[in-house]
Amino acid sequence: MTATTTVTASRIGKDELTSIIAPDASPISQDGVSIPARDYRSWINADGSIETGIWECDAGTFRSRFEQYGEMIYIIQGEMVCTPDDGEAFTLAEGDSCTFPRGWSGTWEVKRPIRKLYAVWTNES
Repeated sequence: MTATTTVTASRIGKDELTSIIAPDASPISQDGVSIPARDYRSWINADGSIETGIWECDAGTFRSRFEQYGEMIYIIQGEMVCTPDDGEAFTLAEGDSCTFPRGWSGTWEVKRPIRKLYAVWTNES
């Protein structure tokens, strides 16, 4: 896993968004479901409260809970339907972005394998 914790900028060019090979990460394992996932961390700040990178997962359905952090994503490839516990389903596909604030929970139904650019944060200040 690659991570940079310096004060310099961490650039991922548009060609790299689709060509970086993300290493295997822990699979999403819930209620008898195991969905392969991959994660390339491009930058983490000194205290670990902010992280950016590229994340992928194969097709499948799983619960997503943002209890400890918030996340902003940009879909590079794939398609998924997000159904919040307290709202209506919406679809995210190539070129879409979405912010999931801390406290969001719902179901992600990955229709086509997802590759997303992400930024997560644990601090709320």
